[in-house]
Amino acid sequence: ILRSIALYPQKEGKLNIEPATLQVAVVAGGSPDPLTGLTFGAEIRRVPLRTEAVSLLVTPLPANAPPSFSGGVGIFNMSSVINRTEVTTDDALTLRLTLTGDGDMKRVRAPKLNLGEAFEVYDPKTISEEASETVGLRVSRKTIEYLIMPKKAGKFTIQPEFSFFNAESRQYETLKDYSYNITVRQGSGNGAKSNSSGLEEGSDL
Repeated sequence: ILRSIALYPQKEGKLNIEPATLQVAVVAGGSPDPLTGLTFGAEIRRVPLRTEAVSLLVTPLPANAPPSFSGGVGIFNMSSVINRTEVTTDDALTLRLTLTGDGDMKRVRAPKLNLGEAFEVYDPKTISEEASETVGLRVSRKTIEYLIMPKKAGKFTIQPEFSFFNAESRQYETLKDYSYNITVRQGSGNGAKSNSSGLEEGSDL
């Protein structure tokens, strides 16, 4: 194997991958030296090599996608962490969601958090995104951070959810991570205190 590339189709229909060409040097004739392994008096010929063209048929995804589907196609796992579970209406919560798996992570959008009217969820931001390959297996990772503002006191449950289309089983799958039981107490109304990393600070947000 000289080169391995991960290809993710960006549109439906019949797609063609053009042949790859390569020129190699072939040693013909000569007498190899048993001590050095070198070949003397050999002829070096340049031989062009060419792969076969590849045709792919890219079909559309099924129409019955769950509400938490955000573009993931492949095989994924999900984990999450929240900075705390007891707050006041003056505080902010920070939820970090980490997605890992084999798929085009660049096309995976941040899953929506449907928390109702008790919370205000600001636009999520991507903290990190990376890809690596180990023993022929390509693994992508994306970490997304959500800033959540409680709007009223009470007891609530936050359970992150992520749906993707499994490329092997050809079905949609939904991952639900740990449920967080959140207790919100009424604050003073002076505003939440937090920074982008979820750690408290003295300044108002």
